[in-house]
Amino acid sequence: MIKTIAENYNILEITTRILVAYIVGALIGWERAQHKKPIGSRTTSIVCMGAAILSCYEEVFAKSILIQNSQLMEIGSKLLYSMPDYSRITAQIVSGIGFLGAGMIIQNRGKLHGITTAAIVWVTACLGIVIGSGEWVLSAIGCFCIFLSTSIYRVPYFLAHKNHSVIYLIEYNNKIDIESEIDKFGIKIMRFQIVGWKENKIQKDENELPNIIGKIHIFVPNLDYDNIEKIFINSNIKPIKKLRYMNEKVDLNSL
Repeated sequence: MIKTIAENYNILEITTRILVAYIVGALIGWERAQHKKPIGSRTTSIVCMGAAILSCYEEVFAKSILIQNSQLMEIGSKLLYSMPDYSRITAQIVSGIGFLGAGMIIQNRGKLHGITTAAIVWVTACLGIVIGSGEWVLSAIGCFCIFLSTSIYRVPYFLAHKNHSVIYLIEYNNKIDIESEIDKFGIKIMRFQIVGWKENKIQKDENELPNIIGKIHIFVPNLDYDNIEKIFINSNIKPIKKLRYMNEKVDLNSL
């Protein structure tokens, strides 16, 4: 059977499909990693490539059955191989990949995090199936739509609110639910990034974790810098300084 498959299947085509799946998966993971999500290029590239490999195997297996049946018919044999439902292979990819997504969904203080990332893992596997099947146009459309839904949609929102947003470097106790605290004042978090930790000088418990140092990009309907800093202080959040960009470098040793 292996010899028959090798003689009747384009090895270059199957190699191209797997490599394209690997690259596309890596690009999707890179986009997630840029937003500090619990997934990266390694995971998504493996998921997409694995799905593509099984899709290619599914196609090879189906062709091998057809080839062997045609050879049996040529010699007049009435004993033909039955055509199995090989689509079950890809069906198991879609359902089986759910365990990865489930591990990325976290519930914290009544709020769910990681649902989008879990969906990205699932749709990356679906994209790998399409690439492995050789549907290049469909895979290109799917890849474009994934990036559109995860990245590009933020652009009009940011442009509409850039005059009402500000970025701060802050310090706060790890026990504080920062989102709930500032949400009371109508302030919405657009983006948050932890950059380090700092020992609490008035630490009472030896097992208490250090304070969190982070960058926070917030949307404020009525932008008033003085009031924002007062809100931070009243919420037990220390505003260290205002930043121009989220990727602005911070020297933790100077804090």
